[in-house]
Amino acid sequence: MHALALDGLDDEGGDVTLPELGLESIEVAEGDLMTGVGVDAALDGVETVLHLAGTAKDDDVKAATLGRSAARAGVSHLAYISVVGAD
Repeated sequence: MHALALDGLDDEGGDVTLPELGLESIEVAEGDLMTGVGVDAALDGVETVLHLAGTAKDDDVKAATLGRSAARAGVSHLAYISVVGAD
């Protein structure tokens, strides 16, 4: 199975880190969810997406960009975690 886990920086510049996933190998792909640049290429061959890169600003735009790209790529599963601003 090929999976993509999105990770990134929050709006305050703090690191958002992925948990240990126990994967044998990891490939890094860069893309911009605001503009869509590089997202289609990052999803090439991916079956499952874990969207863990939520932010407090423009999250709806970024999630929509990812959803459209995932649909074009034929992604079968997309998991979206949203806890931005949760106390």
